Formats: sequence, structure tokens, C-alpha cells
Amino acid sequence: MRIALLTNESLIQKWFAQDYPEVRVYSYVTKELLEAECIIITAWYHFEDEYVQILDLWEKYLRIRLEN
Repeated sequence: MRIALLTNESLIQKWFAQDYPEVRVYSYVTKELLEAECIIITAWYHFEDEYVQILDLWEKYLRIRLEN
């Protein structure tokens, strides 16, 4: 199974690289990320010196994908 993690948090990236080497880690959305069978999405992202919650954006994206 192709599993991908989308996060820009360096601590989480290092943790997965060390403990879960079978999971591909991405800092941003790529074609390869979208081709994964399972995508792990973190809830908070560091952006311009603050943390933002991304769940609302992902929910909108997934609803649009389901409609197509």
C-alpha cells in the first residue's frame, strides 16, 4: 500500500522518516502524493509564523473531488 503524509512540520517529518520509512513524506501537494492509496493529513500547519487549522480547506477539497 502506498501511504503518504502531508505535513510541513519538521519534527513530524523526522519522526515518520525514522519510525515509518514506508510512508512517503511530502511538504506540499504533488502528483505523487495524490496518487497514494492513503494520505495522512495533519490538522495544523505552520504558516508565516503562526499555526493554522487546515481541516476546513481539506473538507471543501474532498467534497469537490467526490462530486467529480
